[in-house]
Amino acid sequence: MIELWTVQYIADPIRYETKNVGVLVRKPAGADCRMLGAEDPVRIDLEPFRKLARDAGEDAWAYREWVAWFDELCRAYGRVVESDGDYFNDRRRHLEETNAPFVARYVGPVAPIKGESSDALIQDLFEAMVDPPRVKPKNPFQKRLERLVDEVGLRDLEKFEENVEVEFSAIRGRPEETVRLSFLVDGSPRTLFKVVRLRTSRQSLLRQVNDALYTFRLTADNGFAEKERCVVLTEAPPPGKGHYLGRLREVAHVVNVTSPEAARTLRQILKPL
Repeated sequence: MIELWTVQYIADPIRYETKNVGVLVRKPAGADCRMLGAEDPVRIDLEPFRKLARDAGEDAWAYREWVAWFDELCRAYGRVVESDGDYFNDRRRHLEETNAPFVARYVGPVAPIKGESSDALIQDLFEAMVDPPRVKPKNPFQKRLERLVDEVGLRDLEKFEENVEVEFSAIRGRPEETVRLSFLVDGSPRTLFKVVRLRTSRQSLLRQVNDALYTFRLTADNGFAEKERCVVLTEAPPPGKGHYLGRLREVAHVVNVTSPEAARTLRQILKPL
């Protein structure tokens, strides 16, 4: 017999509104899960979750960590359950006790169809319990950026953060200021990233360029990171917009994510000093 749980995202803690984002199963031989957007375990697609959890906004990146949490729960089951009590249920109950944004709700036992593989069964259960929202296909820039991040192993680096805010205290007559980074490797040495799209409207481009200039100048002024550890991830400029790259190079390395040399360039930048 197989036990089934639904993995739910708590969209509204006050009304306790939940949305199914995955399924969790436990068998005598082990445990397994299927999560929304995690068909490729190496490259989690955030768009379905972002569409489902509109309140998550720029913090939707944290969904990747929750996918990893449930994956690890399944891998750990069987390794420690014999020596550490009911590890599986203890960890699962811990989510509710700590008011975590994700919980696993028990559905009940499921009898597999004779001859059906475990993978086919859990996929059938996932399709029955989770209704993926419709999402627009990613544009080529987004796809290339995600491939580059995976290729370089950026998320595997110690103290990696995504869409993070950095606050600076008031100094030398300047007020307290906050900037947002696309990626941050808060190790030694610290490395900062901003994403700037060049193939967009002039208004949007100016806003992104000015934000990147302000961010990296402020981080340098506060001794948070030097120019050599600041990176703008961008694309080949359309006609008439190439001069913006020169402005960005005043404060950071500029890496064209669509270039064949992008991964090698990023690895070089990320090398310890």
